Amino acid sequence: TTASQAHEQMRQQQLSSAHLDAEDASHDVEVLHHVSDLDSAGERRGHAVLMQLYASAQATVTKSKATMQLLQTSQGSNSRTQTASQFEGELESKKTSLDVARHEFFSAQRSLDVLTAALQDESAYQADLQAVCGMGEMVYRRL
Repeated sequence: TTASQAHEQMRQQQLSSAHLDAEDASHDVEVLHHVSDLDSAGERRGHAVLMQLYASAQATVTKSKATMQLLQTSQGSNSRTQTASQFEGELESKKTSLDVARHEFFSAQRSLDVLTAALQDESAYQADLQAVCGMGEMVYRRL
């Protein structure tokens, strides 16, 4: 019947969507894992945020796989379709949260870089000021 065909087509679309979401989330997990390995300066700034992002991405992958498995095994019952829709809603929510957390992490990292540069400039200024004061004191002693 056309209703069952439409329902089956919708289930196939949901399955395809969940599969793509799982691939995206798996890619995010891999990227975050590689970023944590590339800590070039040996510092751990932002490490806690990175680990939160990593855990969130892993949770997204797990939920995506669960959604795919649920969609694959469903026989078309309405309750399972509603559950799949709930999982998709949660998946979208997690993806949005992950994007927001990534943005916050990169913003915090930029702010940290700016503050570090400002501290270095201040330190250089103080060193120059001490050198000038030292020269002034030597001139004063000679007079």
